[in-house]
Amino acid sequence: MAIERGGMPGPRESVCIQTEKIYDSCKSKECAEDLRVYFSEPAQSMIDHANNIKLKCAEVLYVDTEVERIQFNKCYYNVSITFYFKVTVEITTGCSTTTCVDGLAIFCKNAMLFGSEGCSYVFTSKDYENANNIRLSHNANMPTAVVETVNPVALDAKLTETCCDCHHPVMSCDCCSSTEHIPGCIGGSFPEGLVESSRKRVYVTLGLFIFIRLQRSTQLLIPSYDFCIPDKNCIGAGCGDDPCSFFEKLDFPIDAFFPPSCCHDEINVCNSCNTSSCRGSLSMDAPSVSNNPFRQNDE
Repeated sequence: MAIERGGMPGPRESVCIQTEKIYDSCKSKECAEDLRVYFSEPAQSMIDHANNIKLKCAEVLYVDTEVERIQFNKCYYNVSITFYFKVTVEITTGCSTTTCVDGLAIFCKNAMLFGSEGCSYVFTSKDYENANNIRLSHNANMPTAVVETVNPVALDAKLTETCCDCHHPVMSCDCCSSTEHIPGCIGGSFPEGLVESSRKRVYVTLGLFIFIRLQRSTQLLIPSYDFCIPDKNCIGAGCGDDPCSFFEKLDFPIDAFFPPSCCHDEINVCNSCNTSSCRGSLSMDAPSVSNNPFRQNDE
């Protein structure tokens, strides 16, 4: 929060800043149906002998984006987006034994956005560190794609004996997608590796909320009110405080004694195999629940 000096309201001057200007953006509510889940070899062996399956939760591991010019539509670009999800399923084998295993689901989406046109090459003093790797590119001054999303809503899962047909754009059969081009950072989440061959396969349906935008680094003239001087004193971690005084500031953990009938904390669901998630509501305005029941009151 800026503090006005001299009691003079309104901007004091105009300043030029370097920033990322958003040229176009869109939002998308996607129901990604029948995404194949890839498992490690031990997990796939259990899947092959499973009688039933239940989708517990899914979380975003990584989102890969590529921007390409659209040839016959000047200033517009195609944004190719690939989502990588870590999916947790509960499988039931003989004698009603249940086990949770993790796998990888992949979803692809395209969006066309306006990104304006730029032909200049931009160099900074930081580029000197990479001077030995100088390479001219035909994609000079391309806009930057930014994708924002939240952990998907776990909607459904099914167990099939054979591969489904690939007529659906998101079906992940062998003829549609594979684990061949999975980024290294994703593979690190599955140290045992992922396999494609299987006798039974798992397909999941996820609900996605996505924001996509194209932005460029540019100079803007904006009004300046003052420097951003903090008006709040820093508060320590409380190590030197009286412990009883610190304790008095804590809320009573009601939820610890009376567990709520429905929870909105997806992290807790993913960390506990036996915790059931509330998948009935798709509202984005659901209140968040703190992981720590002993939270401090706002002063």
